[in-house]
Amino acid sequence: MATIIHPSSSSDDLHSGMTERPIPSLIHDLLHHAARIRAIYAEAESAAAFAADETAREAVLWNLVVIGEVCVRLGPEFHADHDDVPWATIIAQRNIIAHGYDALVWDRIVRVIETDLPILIKQVEGISRQYGPPPQD
Repeated sequence: MATIIHPSSSSDDLHSGMTERPIPSLIHDLLHHAARIRAIYAEAESAAAFAADETAREAVLWNLVVIGEVCVRLGPEFHADHDDVPWATIIAQRNIIAHGYDALVWDRIVRVIETDLPILIKQVEGISRQYGPPPQD
């Protein structure tokens, strides 16, 4: 049986724990991962070429999972303050990708990239102006 984590490793070796990140940093992360998705998808000559490129598909899925996780970390109060963004849908999409990976519908993923992602980017860019730039690490 293959293992992802070496048996002598602990989960602490993989991460230092979830950190409380400032909202501007989380917003920056969301926009960064959205831009990565758009760049990866733009490299494909067509939706069919994207669908045939396993590495590109996996990279897009990873970035969608990260976007969903950022939305979780932004929290319910932030969601309520910016209720024009479909936070629950984005989080649900993250959960489907992470847990229902074997039943993904690629046409739907392409629609997210082509239609939903540009809308989300525009909405979050507007929100980011309210919070300013992320702090320097």
